[in-house]
Amino acid sequence: MDSMSGVPATGSPAGLRAAGWPGPEPEWRMPEAPEPSAFQRFRDGEPAAFAGVVAAYAGPAYSLAIAVLGDRGLAEKATEDAFVRAASEAPSFDPRDDVEAVWILRHVRDAAVAALRTQSRYRGSREPMTAVAAAALLDDEVWNGVMRGATPLMVRRALESLTEAQRETLTLAYWKGLRPAEIASLRGVPEDIVRENLRAALARVREGLSRAASGAATP
Repeated sequence: MDSMSGVPATGSPAGLRAAGWPGPEPEWRMPEAPEPSAFQRFRDGEPAAFAGVVAAYAGPAYSLAIAVLGDRGLAEKATEDAFVRAASEAPSFDPRDDVEAVWILRHVRDAAVAALRTQSRYRGSREPMTAVAAAALLDDEVWNGVMRGATPLMVRRALESLTEAQRETLTLAYWKGLRPAEIASLRGVPEDIVRENLRAALARVREGLSRAASGAATP
């Protein structure tokens, strides 16, 4: 165990590198975990099994992080942070309520979006479509679509059909964490309009994502 954080050595940055992280250029493809999976063995008290978790999920995790961040260094750091957090929070995982892959990659999503927010504040500016794409990933239905095989690039493309008002509303709601009433006050429009813009934006993204994923799955 890491004496500083209580995280197993294989769940620490040094342990991740020893396990072969970050490895070769990954593909967006979910692994088929054996039974019991490395994550399950880790949760059952086998610290060394976390190396298998890294090996199984490093590719999809890095693909997701770099799609959100667009920077290899930041993506590696976000993925590393996500694995460390997943290791420390593994006891809270309940297979009755969640799916292993979705749970682990949700940590990557959150770490990547947090890193993007930090970089945006540091630089004082951001690419609007990057922010709105990251915001869209925080919607549970959009996220579930990504978990079914749609890539974050497909999310970005699905966002291209949104109006400026819809993109702004989506960004303020998910990126900034504002409630509809707060957005209405900020933009000087009725709250009903804000709610309709948000509903329409998410509906368009989900529909576009579904079409893109279906097209990608067609031989």
